[in-house]
Amino acid sequence: MFKVVDNPEFAADVKLRLPGGEEAEFRAKFRLIDTDAFDAQMAKLRTGGKEASAARDQLLGQIVCGWDGVVGADDKPVPFSQAKLSALATHPWFSGPLLNTYLAEITGTAARKN
Repeated sequence: MFKVVDNPEFAADVKLRLPGGEEAEFRAKFRLIDTDAFDAQMAKLRTGGKEASAARDQLLGQIVCGWDGVVGADDKPVPFSQAKLSALATHPWFSGPLLNTYLAEITGTAARKN
């Protein structure tokens, strides 16, 4: 059965490769957005510069709505917030895998890999 849901959300594991070679993983909660909105933001991302940075923040703000398994230096959970997401998104080792995970999930690539 296929169920139509308003504002669908899903969770997926995001694997990071941190500078220095350390690997980490957390579970992100994603919100689906329509293809046109996604494609428009991706086009802006490809332009580079300040517009790309703003597009990255806007896109991640639209698709990421939570996380589990993110901790601070004190090993205490870091609550999800748009401000924390924006701060982490400035790092390509974070924003790249986050976008790649979203893409893999919405295109079915993640399911085919398993």
